[in-house]
Amino acid sequence: MATLLKYAFTGSTLAPTTEVDGLSGSNVANGSLSSFGAGNDGWGSDPVVSCNPPSSTTTAALSVTKNSYFYITITPDSGKKINLSALTLNAGRGGSSTPRGIKIRSSKDSYAVDLYSADLGTAVPTWTAINIDLSGASFQGLTAAITFRFYIWAPTSSNAVDADDITFTGEVLGLSAIAGLNGIAGANVKTINGTLFGATGNVKGWNGLA
Repeated sequence: MATLLKYAFTGSTLAPTTEVDGLSGSNVANGSLSSFGAGNDGWGSDPVVSCNPPSSTTTAALSVTKNSYFYITITPDSGKKINLSALTLNAGRGGSSTPRGIKIRSSKDSYAVDLYSADLGTAVPTWTAINIDLSGASFQGLTAAITFRFYIWAPTSSNAVDADDITFTGEVLGLSAIAGLNGIAGANVKTINGTLFGATGNVKGWNGLA
């Protein structure tokens, strides 16, 4: 699968650094983190996105209740659908104190289920590589916006969790209202033997076929 969207934080931008035709990716945005932004934090791949949780956000559970997250929204263009395959990123502690961790959820289930959740075992300058499988049915055929939240926790609000190279892979496809009719796929309005068909998604009674 191809790279659809990537955030490499070149310079200090929070916008996508790679974005394919057929979709748009939001800037990486702050939930209720106490500190958030792209900059240099001692990593070999600086700049990165560096985040500090709200005060007393010391566990994975508290990161959810305190809205300690940043987020990305992916929106398909009109007439397009997205099949996601994976979400990958590098994450790590901005210093030695523990525990610091990251949890990832999506709007597909109203942020109810973890796609990933773990304490981070590495600190600057060594990344932890995270690879999340998005090939399940929930992330296929997306025709509306989807948001991913990246929750973080740490011993104090002065302890950072950093991330880089946040990447979504998959494919972007066109929508068809009428498909497979003598090999003709119709996206909006098609004529067949001089008969006009609207983009209703159904063709009734054509040579007995429904």
